[in-house]
Amino acid sequence: MKRIAGITLSLATAVVLSACSDDSNSSAPEETPAVSSGTVIPESSATLDLSSADGSLLSSATDPLISSATDPSLASSSSETVPVSSEQAVPCVDGDPVQVVPDTNGFADIGNVFQSVRCDEKVVFVLRHGEREPYVTQESALTEEGIEQAQTVGKKLVGPENFTFSHTNFVRTEATCLNIAIGRGQTTFPHDTNDVFQAGWFVKDSDKRDEYNHAEGYSSSKVISEWIFTGNFADAFYDLAEKSEEMISTYLAKSYAEMPRFRVVCSHDEFIVPLVSYLTDKAINYRIYDMTITPRPRWANYVSGAAIIVNAAGERRAYAVKGIANGFE
Repeated sequence: MKRIAGITLSLATAVVLSACSDDSNSSAPEETPAVSSGTVIPESSATLDLSSADGSLLSSATDPLISSATDPSLASSSSETVPVSSEQAVPCVDGDPVQVVPDTNGFADIGNVFQSVRCDEKVVFVLRHGEREPYVTQESALTEEGIEQAQTVGKKLVGPENFTFSHTNFVRTEATCLNIAIGRGQTTFPHDTNDVFQAGWFVKDSDKRDEYNHAEGYSSSKVISEWIFTGNFADAFYDLAEKSEEMISTYLAKSYAEMPRFRVVCSHDEFIVPLVSYLTDKAINYRIYDMTITPRPRWANYVSGAAIIVNAAGERRAYAVKGIANGFE
C-alpha cells in the first residue's frame, strides 16, 4: 500500500478517508503477524502539511487514503509544532488536579483525561480505529461515521501543542489518526507506521492461535477474551503482564525523556483489549467468552482504548478511555 508522505491535505473535511482492521464478529483472525519478544519492526515516519486553505482534502491519484478534490500540492512539511489558536488552547493543569470520572462501565471520556494532564506529565492515547467498512482487509476504509468519530475525538483533544501519531500499516488506522489531527485543528500530521501495534504482539504461536480461532463455537475475539480472563490458550499467547509491560516500556512510554508530550496510537481491537485489560487490572468487562455473565460482557467500541500518563518522576497512571459516548460496542 502506498503511503501518504509528502502529500498536502486541508483541515476541514476528511471526506472518504477510512479504514481499519479488526472485526470482532469474524472467526478469521486479523492480519496480524506474531511479533516475538525483542523483535523491532522498523518504523516509517512522515509529516503531512494540513494547512491548505480550500477546506477540502487534496487528492493524490496514487494514494488510496486521499479523496478527490482540487489542486493537489505535493509540498512536504516540517515537523515543527504549530500552536492551535489561543481561543481553543487548554493549558496544562498546574493547580488542583482535574478529577477523572469513569462511567459505570469503567471508561473515562478521553477529553476528561486529557484535561487532567498536569504540566509535568506526558500522555499517550492508544485507541481502536473508527468505524470501518464491513469487509476486513488492510485497505478497508473508514465509513463516514468512522471519520466523524475520529474528528470528534480530535475536538476533545484541542490544546496549544501539536500531537504526534503512530498507526499500523492499515488504511483505517492511518485515516483515524489523520482525522483526529484534523479534528484538533492541527496544521500538520506528524506520524509514523509500526505494525507492533497489532494483536500479533501478544501471540506466541500463530498456528496454535489459528487453530483455536477456528474451533467450533470460537472466534478470534472470543479466544483472546478467554485467554485474558481465564489463562486458557496459554500455549498460543505470551504472558499478558510481561508482554504488556514490554510494549509500554519499549514503544509507548519508554521513558519520560523520550516520550512526546502528547501522542495518539491508532490500533485494532484485538490489541486494545489485552492492553486495556492489563492496565485496568481486568476491570473492564470484555469477558465475551461467556455471555451468561451478568452484567453482559461487551467488546471494545471504535475509538476506545487506554490513556497512559507519565510524570517527570517516572510515575504512571492509566485509564480506560472512550472517544465517543460508549466504550463498549
